[in-house]
Amino acid sequence: MYTAELSHIIARHGLQFHQYADDCQTYVSSPVSAINSTVQQFSCCLHDVEAWMSASHLRLNPSKTVVLWLGSQHLIDKLDVHEVQVLSSTSKIDSSAHDLGVVVDSRLTMSDHVALVCPSATDKINRAVTDS
Repeated sequence: MYTAELSHIIARHGLQFHQYADDCQTYVSSPVSAINSTVQQFSCCLHDVEAWMSASHLRLNPSKTVVLWLGSQHLIDKLDVHEVQVLSSTSKIDSSAHDLGVVVDSRLTMSDHVALVCPSATDKINRAVTDS
């Protein structure tokens, strides 16, 4: 409830968002041809969010901020932006991100998540067999 004002700030910049407890995910859809203006739009939004958080005695942690392009490999290969200014630091564009316990990759294939989960499941099965 105390972060409800964030919705107004993010909407003012024309971005979308989801909030979960102490986490806020901001996103925007853009054609490849408008990527530079979209990155600027995103950066301005983050600046205003950080200003509001500071005034509200909250802290935005740029080191936990992940920037991820989502799309087909064909479209992602067309992008020439590989870093985004996130407040006082520069964030490299990641190929995957953790989202509510799921690893989301830039092409939405779930391959990174499956690779992470399968060894864990195999280990649990092997331990269960060994313990019985």
